[in-house]
Amino acid sequence: MPETYKQSPHPGMEKLWRLAADTRLQVIGYRCLGGPEQQVLVKCEQYTPTGNSRYRLALYILQKAYELGQLRPGDHLMVAGAGDSALAYAAIARALAHPVRVFMPAGDRPLVAQLQSYGAEVVQEPDLLTCRERVRLMQHHDGVFLPHLLNGPYAIAAYEHTAGREIGHQLLLNRLHPDAFIAAAGTGATVLGIGKYLSRLYPNMLVHPLHVPGVDGDSRYPELSMLNKMRVIEPRAVPDLQQQLNDLGLNAGPIAAANLLGAIELQQQLAPRSLVVTVFPDSAGHSPPVEIRSAVCLTGCRIL
Repeated sequence: MPETYKQSPHPGMEKLWRLAADTRLQVIGYRCLGGPEQQVLVKCEQYTPTGNSRYRLALYILQKAYELGQLRPGDHLMVAGAGDSALAYAAIARALAHPVRVFMPAGDRPLVAQLQSYGAEVVQEPDLLTCRERVRLMQHHDGVFLPHLLNGPYAIAAYEHTAGREIGHQLLLNRLHPDAFIAAAGTGATVLGIGKYLSRLYPNMLVHPLHVPGVDGDSRYPELSMLNKMRVIEPRAVPDLQQQLNDLGLNAGPIAAANLLGAIELQQQLAPRSLVVTVFPDSAGHSPPVEIRSAVCLTGCRIL
């Protein structure tokens, strides 16, 4: 739990932080093209209550909203989206006794059922742009809070002070010095926030955003261009690696597998005993069919 959030203006917030705090740092062993066994370090954010890294982002945003007086007990949350963020806000809103309405594109029946299981009112629209417009029109209503209004200024800080801080402390405790951190670029908040914290501890560490074809979001942060070179992976190799991860019992999602593949490929280009760190931001859902076998064979895992 972030040090600055041990005292919360909402009585239920501290319990939620404790549920999501100190996700494990895992050592993943592998062999590439039959070579020697090597290891990368992975921060396992798929073990939060909703199975993704957006849970702690949402918790941080709502914490800030309470501190700033923008969110009060009983206010309605209005969320646009059809992914991990919507699920995280619905779960936290229920725990804090906030009604929540989620506007999402029509068609994802399993997600609708998940959201409704948390008590969310789900409104299905033709597309995401319509969802965002519906939410925007609610911003001046009394008793309504729009979480996305705080995402811009606080999303990077959320990852910096949660996963970034925990990775840094776990590395220091184990006297490890990372050579690089890599994570899917997405909107940019994850790689920028975690990279920011680790770079303060390890100024010479490389920070690489990773382009994952088909899943990257629209980055709103120009700071991404200041990081090390954007890495690109072969997306067809991701399902095989995801299947191997889940055979090890890690319940990893497709972005987690992509991040691991990016970390392994980066490590192959660095010194033989380099230490590369990445993050698993999502858990396993529907796994796509395996098109090609990866050149990577996972050999095991253990908690650091």
